[in-house]
Amino acid sequence: MIDTNKYEGHTEGEWRVDDEIGLVIKWGDMPHDFVDMENKANAQLMADAPLLLAEVKRLREVNDELQGDLEQFIERVAEDEAGLKDELEATEAEVKRLREEKTFLWETHLKESAEVKRLRRWLMTTKR
Repeated sequence: MIDTNKYEGHTEGEWRVDDEIGLVIKWGDMPHDFVDMENKANAQLMADAPLLLAEVKRLREVNDELQGDLEQFIERVAEDEAGLKDELEATEAEVKRLREEKTFLWETHLKESAEVKRLRRWLMTTKR
Protein backbone atom coordinates (compact mmCIF):
# COMPACT_ATOMS: atom_id res chain seq x y z
CA MET A 1 0.00 0.00 0.00
CA ILE A 2 1.34 3.41 -0.93
CA ASP A 3 1.59 6.06 1.80
CA THR A 4 -0.24 8.92 0.10
CA ASN A 5 0.41 11.27 3.02
CA LYS A 6 3.86 12.00 1.57
CA TYR A 7 2.15 13.73 -1.37
CA GLU A 8 0.39 16.29 0.82
CA GLY A 9 1.11 19.75 -0.53
CA HIS A 10 1.81 18.66 -4.10
CA THR A 11 0.68 20.90 -6.92
CA GLU A 12 -2.85 20.17 -8.09
CA GLY A 13 -3.78 20.60 -11.68
CA GLU A 14 -2.39 20.05 -15.10
CA TRP A 15 1.05 18.49 -15.39
CA ARG A 16 2.45 18.24 -18.87
CA VAL A 17 5.70 17.93 -20.76
CA ASP A 18 6.80 20.91 -22.83
CA ASP A 19 9.24 20.03 -25.66
CA GLU A 20 11.32 23.15 -24.99
CA ILE A 21 11.21 23.26 -21.21
CA GLY A 22 10.67 19.64 -20.20
CA LEU A 23 8.36 18.78 -17.31
CA VAL A 24 5.96 21.62 -16.64
CA ILE A 25 3.69 21.71 -13.63
CA LYS A 26 1.16 24.36 -14.51
CA TRP A 27 -0.96 25.90 -11.76
CA GLY A 28 -2.62 28.89 -13.39
CA ASP A 29 -3.74 30.31 -16.72
CA MET A 30 -0.74 32.51 -17.37
CA PRO A 31 2.27 31.21 -19.33
CA HIS A 32 4.60 31.91 -16.39
CA ASP A 33 2.45 30.13 -13.72
CA PHE A 34 4.76 27.19 -13.10
CA VAL A 35 5.72 25.44 -9.91
CA ASP A 36 9.14 25.42 -8.30
CA MET A 37 10.60 22.02 -9.15
CA GLU A 38 12.28 21.99 -5.73
CA ASN A 39 8.94 21.15 -4.06
CA LYS A 40 9.61 17.87 -2.23
CA ALA A 41 6.00 16.60 -2.48
CA ASN A 42 6.05 17.12 -6.26
CA ALA A 43 9.36 15.32 -6.54
CA GLN A 44 8.07 12.42 -4.42
CA LEU A 45 4.93 12.18 -6.55
CA MET A 46 7.00 12.07 -9.73
CA ALA A 47 9.35 9.48 -8.28
CA ASP A 48 6.45 7.26 -7.26
CA ALA A 49 4.61 7.54 -10.59
CA PRO A 50 5.50 3.93 -11.58
CA LEU A 51 4.21 2.66 -8.22
CA LEU A 52 1.03 4.69 -8.59
CA LEU A 53 0.49 3.35 -12.10
CA ALA A 54 1.03 -0.23 -10.90
CA GLU A 55 -1.47 0.36 -8.09
CA VAL A 56 -4.04 1.73 -10.53
CA LYS A 57 -3.62 -1.34 -12.72
CA ARG A 58 -3.88 -3.67 -9.71
CA LEU A 59 -7.02 -1.93 -8.49
CA ARG A 60 -8.57 -2.18 -11.95
CA GLU A 61 -7.96 -5.95 -11.91
CA VAL A 62 -9.47 -6.23 -8.44
CA ASN A 63 -12.42 -4.12 -9.59
CA ASP A 64 -12.93 -6.37 -12.63
CA GLU A 65 -12.89 -9.46 -10.40
CA LEU A 66 -15.34 -7.90 -7.97
CA GLN A 67 -17.57 -6.81 -10.83
CA GLY A 68 -17.62 -10.40 -12.12
CA ASP A 69 -18.38 -11.73 -8.64
CA LEU A 70 -21.18 -9.19 -8.27
CA GLU A 71 -22.70 -10.16 -11.61
CA GLN A 72 -22.63 -13.85 -10.63
CA PHE A 73 -24.18 -13.01 -7.27
CA ILE A 74 -26.96 -11.02 -8.97
CA GLU A 75 -27.66 -13.95 -11.30
CA ARG A 76 -27.85 -16.37 -8.35
CA VAL A 77 -30.17 -14.03 -6.48
CA ALA A 78 -32.41 -13.78 -9.56
CA GLU A 79 -32.48 -17.58 -9.84
CA ASP A 80 -33.23 -17.93 -6.13
CA GLU A 81 -35.93 -15.31 -6.41
CA ALA A 82 -37.56 -17.19 -9.29
CA GLY A 83 -37.40 -20.43 -7.30
CA LEU A 84 -38.88 -18.76 -4.25
CA LYS A 85 -41.63 -17.25 -6.37
CA ASP A 86 -42.51 -20.72 -7.67
CA GLU A 87 -42.50 -22.12 -4.12
CA LEU A 88 -44.65 -19.23 -2.89
CA GLU A 89 -47.19 -19.80 -5.67
CA ALA A 90 -47.29 -23.53 -4.86
CA THR A 91 -47.73 -22.75 -1.15
CA GLU A 92 -50.52 -20.26 -1.86
CA ALA A 93 -52.27 -22.85 -4.04
CA GLU A 94 -51.97 -25.43 -1.26
CA VAL A 95 -53.33 -22.98 1.32
CA LYS A 96 -56.29 -22.26 -0.97
CA ARG A 97 -56.91 -25.99 -1.45
CA LEU A 98 -56.76 -26.64 2.29
CA ARG A 99 -59.15 -23.76 3.01
CA GLU A 100 -61.60 -25.14 0.46
CA GLU A 101 -61.24 -28.60 1.98
CA LYS A 102 -61.79 -27.19 5.46
CA THR A 103 -64.91 -25.38 4.26
CA PHE A 104 -66.19 -28.56 2.61
CA LEU A 105 -65.49 -30.64 5.73
CA TRP A 106 -67.12 -28.07 7.97
CA GLU A 107 -70.21 -27.91 5.77
CA THR A 108 -70.31 -31.71 5.64
CA HIS A 109 -69.96 -31.87 9.42
CA LEU A 110 -72.81 -29.39 9.86
CA LYS A 111 -75.04 -31.38 7.51
CA GLU A 112 -74.19 -34.62 9.28
CA SER A 113 -74.79 -32.99 12.66
CA ALA A 114 -78.18 -31.83 11.48
CA GLU A 115 -78.92 -35.33 10.17
CA VAL A 116 -77.77 -36.89 13.45
CA LYS A 117 -80.08 -34.54 15.38
CA ARG A 118 -82.97 -35.36 13.05
CA LEU A 119 -82.35 -39.10 13.47
CA ARG A 120 -82.15 -38.76 17.26
CA ARG A 121 -85.46 -36.95 17.26
CA TRP A 122 -86.95 -39.63 15.06
CA LEU A 123 -85.64 -42.36 17.34
CA MET A 124 -86.98 -40.58 20.37
CA THR A 125 -90.38 -40.31 18.81
CA THR A 126 -90.44 -43.92 17.62
CA LYS A 127 -89.39 -45.31 21.02
CA ARG A 128 -92.45 -43.88 22.60
